[in-house]
Amino acid sequence: MLADRFEERMAAHLGALTTFPDRHVGGPGNLAATRIFAETVASFGFEVDRTPFDCIDWVNGSVVLLLRGEVAKAQIMPKGFTFYNPDSHRRLVGALESAAPAAVIAATGRDPQMVGSQYPFPLFEDGDLEFPNAYMKDTDGERRGSRCRLGAYRQPRRFARRFGQRERCGGSSRPG
Repeated sequence: MLADRFEERMAAHLGALTTFPDRHVGGPGNLAATRIFAETVASFGFEVDRTPFDCIDWVNGSVVLLLRGEVAKAQIMPKGFTFYNPDSHRRLVGALESAAPAAVIAATGRDPQMVGSQYPFPLFEDGDLEFPNAYMKDTDGERRGSRCRLGAYRQPRRFARRFGQRERCGGSSRPG
């Protein structure tokens, strides 16, 4: 009986946390899920530490770019990486940031020299970029690319970079 009650309570807690389809850091779903977690943990007698931190959220923009083919064959070095950062990588990142797309989606294949067997691989691994980005398989990019002109297409939702303050939540031991 006690195990059944525990399972019911856990299912209810997980259900509450998963009612928010988008819980990206800084977004409204993340804030609500963090609040629910803090309240739940506190209700069990744990002390809760809620630490605010600055983060990037994305709202309002216009064009999503699809990068495929030659430009997406090798991973791009982070723009602040001083040890190795080819001019071609710096020019590409500079051009993308100047264009200010709503997002960049890279259709990548395999690049065993840089990322081993990961397929697809992330074209960008850089938290300092001025645009959100994602990646997909090169084959998926070819199918989608055949429907867009010059590798860009309009996105009905608009995105732009916004700074805000969010909080991280963690529990500690029970008092006493």
